[in-house]
Order: sequence, then structure tokens, then C-alpha cells
Amino acid sequence: MKVELGSDVIISCDMNNLQDVYWFRGSTLTTSPILLLEGDNKGGTEYGNGQFHIYANGSMGITGVRLEHEGSYNVVAYFTDGSSGESSVNVTITDVYWFRGSSLRTSPILRLEGDNKGGTEYGNGQFDIYANGSMGITAVRLEHEGSYNVVVYFTDGSSGESSVNVTITGWLNELL
Repeated sequence: MKVELGSDVIISCDMNNLQDVYWFRGSTLTTSPILLLEGDNKGGTEYGNGQFHIYANGSMGITGVRLEHEGSYNVVAYFTDGSSGESSVNVTITDVYWFRGSSLRTSPILRLEGDNKGGTEYGNGQFDIYANGSMGITAVRLEHEGSYNVVVYFTDGSSGESSVNVTITGWLNELL
């Protein structure tokens, strides 16, 4: 499933005659449901955290998709006639590239290709890229202010792009 970073997404489970619905992250045998709908009762390990939602039709919502939402999601549905069904959706990220300013015609300052890290600023003690694709800036200074773009490539060949602006405020500006 193609999902853009920062977007809100609904993974459909819109079926008739639903009785109970259970959403899992990973195996349905070894994990507790992250969301559940039993009749009109909602719950689960991620219910109410502001990121994951379950709707009356059994669909799952994710608010503000982030890199850590990558993974396999499985849904188990039980119907009023006693039957049941199971389905899964994979959200997988393969490569992550961070750019300073536009991603056009510039080299990435950070890159994560599988488990391999690199980029023009990687290893300089100021910038780092974490296993989940997040960028870290150590000892933020005025020179770090500006726009950063991230481009993410998924295993299905699709990609997503998002940006963040770093603005220096507070006591540091008073020194200038």
C-alpha cells in the first residue's frame, strides 16, 4: 500500500454483517491486537494513542504516518453468521534520503539504503540517520536552520516525500 509520510490513511475493512474486528501489527498468533472492535466497544494496545483509530465499519486509520508505522498489519474479522476472514497489508520502506533544501540536483546529506548509512553529512558529528529513517541533529546551531526534505522509497516501487523546516528561536537569537 502506498502511503505518504505525514498523511492520514484509512485501511479499509468495510464489510457487511461484521460482529468483531481485530487488527494486529505482525502475527495474529504472537501479538495482542493493536485495535479491536467488539460490537460497539473499541480497544487494543494502540487504541486512544492519537495515531491509530478503528471505525465502526472495522477500518483502521493511521494519523500522521511516520517511518515507524512500517510493517505488516493483519485484520481478523468475525461475522454475525459465525464465519470469519483474515487479510493483511504490508507497508514497507526500502530507502530513505534526506536533503538540505530541494531534493532536485543535490546530493543527499543522509541516506539509509537497507542497513547502509551514508551521505555528504553522515559521520561529521552533527547529523545522523537512525534505523527507522529519522534524522538527528546534534548540538543544533543557527547554521542548521532551513528546510530539509526526506524522500522514501517503498518495496512496491512507489515513493513519498515530505519536508520539515528547522527554525532557531529563543535565547540563541538574542546572542546574535
